[in-house]
Amino acid sequence: MKKIVLFYALLLAATGALAQGPPPGMGNSGDGNGRSRSNAQTPGQSLNLDGNVPRGNQKVSGFVVSEALTSAVEFATVALFSKDGHRPVDGTAADARGHFSIGRVAPGNYVLEVSFIGYAPKSQDITVKKGEDADAGVIKLAASTQTLQEV
Repeated sequence: MKKIVLFYALLLAATGALAQGPPPGMGNSGDGNGRSRSNAQTPGQSLNLDGNVPRGNQKVSGFVVSEALTSAVEFATVALFSKDGHRPVDGTAADARGHFSIGRVAPGNYVLEVSFIGYAPKSQDITVKKGEDADAGVIKLAASTQTLQEV
């Protein structure tokens, strides 16, 4: 009886381990989400919302602060749009100090839009020149409050 119980325990353990896929180093390995590693996004690579957007070597960077408190707006959303046609080019989020940086931007004219919950969104025109990084400077967001009515 002990041999039968031991046999079934080993069988169940082996089946459970193989249900997760082939062992490491064997078979086709991917990024864990069903995609091969060649299609996986590498760390540090920025989000490309439109596959045919030209890429350059310049970057756009700056800081996002609260207009009233002059403190950093942590993790504000920063989006870069093309000025002609208002197509999304790239985007990022500010860090804990309010700093943001969007890399691999091609030369041209863009609109930088910054937003965060509790603040009015702000747009700013940015020109990126060939061989020069664009500094958006300090972008001040004004607090925005809305009073909701009763239900």
